[in-house]
Amino acid sequence: MNSFVGRSRELSEIRQLVASSRLVTLTGVGGVGKTRLALRAAELSGVESVVAELSSLRDPALLSAHVAAALDLHDQSSRPQLDVLADVLKERRLLLVLDSCEHLADHCAMLTQVLLAAPDLRILATSRRPLDVRGERVFQVPPLPLPGPAAHRSEATLLLTGRAPVHLDRSDDPVLAQICHRLDGIPLAIELAAIQLGALSPRRLLDALDDRFSLLRGHDRCGLPRHQMLRTTIGWSHELCEPDERLLWARLSVFSGGFDLAAAEYVCGDERLPATEIDLLLTRLVNRSLLTAEGEGRYRMMSTVAEFGLDWLRALDQEREIRRRHRDFYLRRARRGESGWSSRAQTDWHARLGRDHTNLRAALDFSLADPGEHVAGLVLAATLWYFWTACGHLREGRHYLERALELVTEPSAERTKALWVCGWIAAIQGDLVLAAARAAECHADAEAQRDRAAIAYATQVAGAAAFFAGDVDTAILQFTAATEQHRATGELHPGLLLGLPQLAMAHVLRGDLDRARAVLHECLAFCDEAGELWARSHACYTLGMVEWAAGDLASAWAHARLSLRVKRLYHDVTGTVMCVELLAWTAGGRGEHAEAARLLGAAQNLWHTFGLPLFGSPFFSAEHRECEEAARRALGGQVYEELTAEGAALPYGDAVSYCLGEWHGPVSWARV
Repeated sequence: MNSFVGRSRELSEIRQLVASSRLVTLTGVGGVGKTRLALRAAELSGVESVVAELSSLRDPALLSAHVAAALDLHDQSSRPQLDVLADVLKERRLLLVLDSCEHLADHCAMLTQVLLAAPDLRILATSRRPLDVRGERVFQVPPLPLPGPAAHRSEATLLLTGRAPVHLDRSDDPVLAQICHRLDGIPLAIELAAIQLGALSPRRLLDALDDRFSLLRGHDRCGLPRHQMLRTTIGWSHELCEPDERLLWARLSVFSGGFDLAAAEYVCGDERLPATEIDLLLTRLVNRSLLTAEGEGRYRMMSTVAEFGLDWLRALDQEREIRRRHRDFYLRRARRGESGWSSRAQTDWHARLGRDHTNLRAALDFSLADPGEHVAGLVLAATLWYFWTACGHLREGRHYLERALELVTEPSAERTKALWVCGWIAAIQGDLVLAAARAAECHADAEAQRDRAAIAYATQVAGAAAFFAGDVDTAILQFTAATEQHRATGELHPGLLLGLPQLAMAHVLRGDLDRARAVLHECLAFCDEAGELWARSHACYTLGMVEWAAGDLASAWAHARLSLRVKRLYHDVTGTVMCVELLAWTAGGRGEHAEAARLLGAAQNLWHTFGLPLFGSPFFSAEHRECEEAARRALGGQVYEELTAEGAALPYGDAVSYCLGEWHGPVSWARV
């Protein structure tokens, strides 16, 4: 079903346009094959290409972040994401494919204008209308070539026969040619018609199409506009479905990206459509080519088919109800993930929420756009604290939390939680002013509500802001108070399991290493009992800092690497850069100054990606500077700069591999 048919002429023209123009947009009606053509052209371009698929994105404020994720950029700072993108792309030779831009066309136009300042960047976009950007070259994607009088099969006929569920011999070619003409060579229309050849002969299929189109054309000889012809073909597929299949199709249209059976049963099932029948109905929609089975029990509906289903759902006056059920399902899943996060199922929840990311975003977008659902949106954004902080989505989490806090202004337990989660993210990003402000507001509201758990979290966030500002004494007081309160309320995670490493780090900065070790061993015992990994990686890193301060460099090295392995698993950018920094200091302490220089370069690049080098902390800045000065003295300025540049040139994944001794790069590099 995914084979690529024909299009050699179009591919040749598009490749020439991309070679001569910085921005090329493929336009055309839905279903004409813009996406497949763009992906094939990118594959054949001969340069590195990255695809940002935009059909599931509805909030234009997340456009830059969405493209950054496609580029595997890990910036989670508070810097404007578009600025980060522009900086990174200045150094890359790349073809960026922006797929399905039409619903964000104006924002995509602005994005391309900024990004094309990068000299070696080219952009290939797909959209139902041009972006209207200066210098844009537009290529109107035509339908597939239709059969002519010659006996050979055209590209349209090859697609029809290739997608048919039965073998068609050459004696059917004249009728197949007429079918392709009726469908105007639109690939999606051909694919939807082809599936009917399992039940209808080619002649009966042609007659059915003639009957259907003649009703819309009247009885003149004029053809239908292509967009109307495609919708008519989809509508015919809709009529051929059983009533329960049509209803499921409509309800499935609220999903964004892929979904699993449990989600479909909860969102779409009711008295009219029993949940026990959903599994069979999904299979029937797959067999009709209206759904794609993606493996691992997940399904996806192409956007053009989903648009038709959504129109039908609106005609049934069920959209708000089904979207609310969609939101309720993912809120329930987020809550289950929150309660199961501090357990041996943590990695499973990390993977599951990653697969559900686009649906979580859709649930938040619906909730924050509907005045009656704002509180539920606030609850969902706050519940996902572990997804935002542990899975590399700080920017997006802060975006949704700040939107929700602006919409829900009445004090409540739900809002108080959102305040400390937002403050925590701001502290991680180095936005210490906002972090302190959110902590103060949270503390005041929690006091009024007598919410002891929220008071503890507000105190913890205030301690983090003080710590990163260099006020260690205040940080110790705040962290100590917070951990005591977490013990009293039983808030193990993220309360104690993150609060204890924070307290231990403050003790390290004060020089009280024995107390820091005791705190960390308590934390590690909690983590081991629960089977928790992410908070354990924080404790391991901090224990590495303790051993580094104590002069046990071998133990410091081992603990930093152990922590880094988990940080990589969870895409924890903040934790990764801290581990790389510690490895650099440890290498310098062992006299391995060449390794220290490379690692400092890698850390420098990661800190730049993160946004606030060394969190702006006086302690981290002083130790970094001391390590750098020692390496410069030992190596000489020129060699030091060369080695640092080598480390800084490493992409995120390569930098982590190098630090873990898995490096497969230049043999001249000594393994760390």
